[in-house]
Amino acid sequence: MAEASNFFVTAKEEILSVLDASVSGQLTSLSNIAGTLGRYGVSIYVLWYAFTVLARKQQTPVPDFIWNLCRFSIILMFVQNAGGWLNTSLVAIDGLKDSLSGNNDAWLWLDQLWTKVQQVAAHVMSKDTSTYVKTDGAIAALFTYFGGILALVACAIVFLAAEVTLKLLTVTAPVFIFCLMFGFLRQMFNSWLQLIFSSCLIFMFGSLALRAGTSFLNIVLSLAIDTVDNRNLIKIGATAAVAGIFMAWIIWQAKSYASQIAGVGVEGAMQGAAAMGIG
Repeated sequence: MAEASNFFVTAKEEILSVLDASVSGQLTSLSNIAGTLGRYGVSIYVLWYAFTVLARKQQTPVPDFIWNLCRFSIILMFVQNAGGWLNTSLVAIDGLKDSLSGNNDAWLWLDQLWTKVQQVAAHVMSKDTSTYVKTDGAIAALFTYFGGILALVACAIVFLAAEVTLKLLTVTAPVFIFCLMFGFLRQMFNSWLQLIFSSCLIFMFGSLALRAGTSFLNIVLSLAIDTVDNRNLIKIGATAAVAGIFMAWIIWQAKSYASQIAGVGVEGAMQGAAAMGIG
């Protein structure tokens, strides 16, 4: 019987710890850079706006000027983490990720599934009673491993990509929030926000798909253990392979749905903000 595995949990912790060490201090550095650029940008804006007023290009110069300065001030407060606003926002993003995933560790599910795959592969191999070469048992075990590994790799890639993307996006937050100050840079902020929501939604849809797919694969593998005999070893292995392929497809589709929904949501939010005069 295969021992309980913690390969995926350990791999995630090691990768994220290396990533944390690599980006350590970058948030403060980028915040200072974005704050400096923001102050220069405000100075240039004031100079440009004064010229447009003198040239009579503004219909309501004083209200527009006050509104834009207030908007710039609020954005710079986030950029420079005044009062811990930026840190609070980043903590909220992490909380959103955990809430959408149901506060379940997907990597622990992967380890449990990997243990199950090893157990079933060893079981079907042991049921081959051939005297010399256990061909049927070996083929069935290979099928089982193929389906299980395909599902595990697909899940690991999707979740790790979302984890790394979210980590890097939060580190670079000051730069992209700064882009919200000026209209010609706003699309960069929109894309950044879309990726944030996409990564968070991947955890929600991915966790749902992982639980559903794992339950389905567990049923198939459990039935394989209960019904396996020397006559249907290859059939059982092929069934396990199909279940693994199906689970991998579900996870990949969950990633696509998350990206599409995030794109629509951000676009609608920014259009609403523009209609209210905020954007």
